[in-house]
Amino acid sequence: MRRSSAARARSAMLWPDYAGGSLLNLMASIELACGGPGRGYAPLRYVPPGFGSARHLVLLLVDGLGDGLLETASGGAFLRAHRVGSLTSVFPSTTASAITTVLTGLAPAAHGLTGWHVYASELDQVIAPLPLWIRGERFPHADAERWCKQLFVADPLADRLTRECHVVSPWFICDSPYNRHHTGSAERWPYRGLPGLFETLESVLRRAEAPTYTYAYYGEIDRLGHECGIGSRQVAAELATFDAALEDFVARMGGRDVEFVITADHGFIDNPPHDQVRLGDHPRLVHALMRPLCGERRLAYAYVEPGRSAEVAALAAEELADAAIIQHRDTVLDAGWFGPGPVHPRLHERVGDLVLVLREPWVIIDQVPGERPHDQVGVHGGVSRAEMQVPLIHFAP
Repeated sequence: MRRSSAARARSAMLWPDYAGGSLLNLMASIELACGGPGRGYAPLRYVPPGFGSARHLVLLLVDGLGDGLLETASGGAFLRAHRVGSLTSVFPSTTASAITTVLTGLAPAAHGLTGWHVYASELDQVIAPLPLWIRGERFPHADAERWCKQLFVADPLADRLTRECHVVSPWFICDSPYNRHHTGSAERWPYRGLPGLFETLESVLRRAEAPTYTYAYYGEIDRLGHECGIGSRQVAAELATFDAALEDFVARMGGRDVEFVITADHGFIDNPPHDQVRLGDHPRLVHALMRPLCGERRLAYAYVEPGRSAEVAALAAEELADAAIIQHRDTVLDAGWFGPGPVHPRLHERVGDLVLVLREPWVIIDQVPGERPHDQVGVHGGVSRAEMQVPLIHFAP
């Protein structure tokens, strides 16, 4: 690329701080606080006072709640009042990679889920690992249960902890094959809507007798961010509603020896329509690829024929000069972008031959037969500060 090098690309972007300031390190600290053996990752560099000392520890993950959104939105006063710092997400900054880190306590390098779309060589298919469907289809595959045993090798964090574990998830994903595999021995609790989230959490905490670790997930900000844009009034209203509901819930939990940690899997940027690369407009690139792009719109993996990586990299750098930084797979793996080891046995197969890191606010979009066009105003997966930096909120009422 004409105006980039790996070093200059890194200086303009925010990369995961796996040495003590990332979502991975938060999970390492939670594992140690809850009696787990640890997996060799560094704990948080800054551990809030009293971290892990309460009888009940709740990790509430608000999908899409970037630090920038929390800082600038009119709502969110309760969350801001208890913010103790910020974290980076993992690479890429997307739900499939980050939530799997939360549920396993492992870096993406180890759990091997490298984006929304992953090429699974075991199946010779491009799949979406969270819903477990083949790209181009919009329903879970009939063999989804069997696929779990082939695709998911990471053991659940819950199975390593000495506390009683609970997972509170929206009803439509609570018992999905992905969720069942990655939550392990934890008891799963479905809920509907924001009131249902806090009603379910309250029920779990009030009935608990033994010390507990509870992971809860809320996804509405992410949904609205994609649909309306992270700078939209809809997202601002949802954040304000969530913040007020959280404050009411916490007041009800006073005196119950509960500790709350709240963070996010990623932030967002908004993508203007004029900053989109439509792969179909670049026929030379289309013909150079062996299979559809994988990963994310903001971070794509390209698969090319053996021996053609240098040639296709040069072509991509020429055609996408304003939009993307092109890196070879080995450069990315050697740099540790996916985190420290151990390394998933198929990691090198799941990151393509070339990695396309989109500049802010660009995206790259391709389409396969049977795939419906899916417009997104807000996007994530890249390494801009807005996507990568998430808040760390901690308090014990």
